[in-house]
Amino acid sequence: MQTVDGLDGLEKLFVGIQLAYDENVRPKVEELLESQMDELEKDHKRYFDKSESSAGNKWAKLAPATIARKGHDTILIDTGQLVRSLTQRGSNYSIREFFRGSEGTGLLFGTGVPYATFHMTGTSRMPARPEVGLTPDRIEDFETKLGDIVVEQILTG
Repeated sequence: MQTVDGLDGLEKLFVGIQLAYDENVRPKVEELLESQMDELEKDHKRYFDKSESSAGNKWAKLAPATIARKGHDTILIDTGQLVRSLTQRGSNYSIREFFRGSEGTGLLFGTGVPYATFHMTGTSRMPARPEVGLTPDRIEDFETKLGDIVVEQILTG
């Protein structure tokens, strides 16, 4: 057990915690985040395959005029650019960014397709069909894995 003596002792304790995090925990968190990209791509492929949001809500069917224009009734797929950006790393408009900074470590996952936001939120002429998101199961799985990393560090010191 460590005794903290005044503010200087508290500062040293926090520096020690930060160094332990940087050395032991951060690499494991980064590895976990990297592994999540593959899982997120698989999740988003399922959303498109099932024509539903991450919350499990079915996307609204296409209007007959849209089906006639496209020549098919596959929802949210016209050129394939949107689905590829969410299911294939490195495709045009895919956003897969791992970052590390003073505020922490994180992962950006999404699409830069300019019209994606209109599908997410809908417009006055088109219902919302949210194509980007996390399922509760994905969030719980990530929280569990992250918690395991933290507990391991606490137990091994």
